[in-house]
Amino acid sequence: MDKYLRLASMIIHGARDVYIVANGSSLHAGLVASYYFAELAGVSITPVSAAEFPYSILESITTGSVLIAVSQSGETSDVINSVKLAKQRGAVIVGVTNNVGSRLALESNVYLPIGAGPEIAVPATKSFSATIAALLLLASYTGIFNGRQSFNDYNTIINEIRNTSKELKELITRLDSRITSIVDSLPLFYNVYVAGSGITYPIALEGALKLKEAALIHAEGMQLGELRHGPLTLVSREFPVILIEPFEESARQLYLKVVKEVLNREAMLFSINIDDASCKNICVEVPGKKYLYPIIATIPLQLFSYRIGVKLGRPIDHPPGLAKAITT
Repeated sequence: MDKYLRLASMIIHGARDVYIVANGSSLHAGLVASYYFAELAGVSITPVSAAEFPYSILESITTGSVLIAVSQSGETSDVINSVKLAKQRGAVIVGVTNNVGSRLALESNVYLPIGAGPEIAVPATKSFSATIAALLLLASYTGIFNGRQSFNDYNTIINEIRNTSKELKELITRLDSRITSIVDSLPLFYNVYVAGSGITYPIALEGALKLKEAALIHAEGMQLGELRHGPLTLVSREFPVILIEPFEESARQLYLKVVKEVLNREAMLFSINIDDASCKNICVEVPGKKYLYPIIATIPLQLFSYRIGVKLGRPIDHPPGLAKAITT
């Protein structure tokens, strides 16, 4: 893995501009990675949907551009199409995939295997977490080349990933018990907002996607501040809100404002908190670990989606009309 990370990091460090292209959960992981690269490597990365890439970004691609193409299956047609179009314009491709024999791996100049193991169900869970971890390591390694990170910093992140994975084995059982009791006590609802800020904004998008895929209910993911600019008008007892407490201290006042405004509308509020002191309604507490918080905060949302899907009798593993990889 170090060999691939070193090559990919060198390519990104020397790039004129860098883009992440992906779809669905992989795009949300790429959005998280843009925060990692900015802080750990001082590299500004533009995440873009692979479906939109040919229309919005392609004309900017030239020699010196780097595409970080992310796809769990490595076969997503929009990603492969974007990669081929970018290569024609001289871009270098860094692939991130769970399938080392895929078209993405073959089309990439260098690729990173995320090593999550087979993901059978349509909703991505473990592969989403593993993709974030792989991109975190890539960002940290890239930071070594410009002096923002040291090998000690990089090794510290590796150890944090290992230790957190062990802690999560126990945490998941407790979270599932807590969330099951919450869902059992809730009235049925079919619309929900999921909101976060900073590095948890992409997790809000991912949580909303999981609610759509696993529970088959209407869910919208958004940034905390945007909830106040229009969407808040729909919030009510029948239209609940899920909030993810931001890790960044600078976003805390905004978070507290939104909590207050949601409660003022007498809406049901479900929140994921770093500590109990932040709890204002129905809460789940999770550990607050700076770079791994996006992975940790995702798990309650996955469990919440799963338990609501079970309650509603949904076909959780195989949502109607969806396939594991869109290859056409």
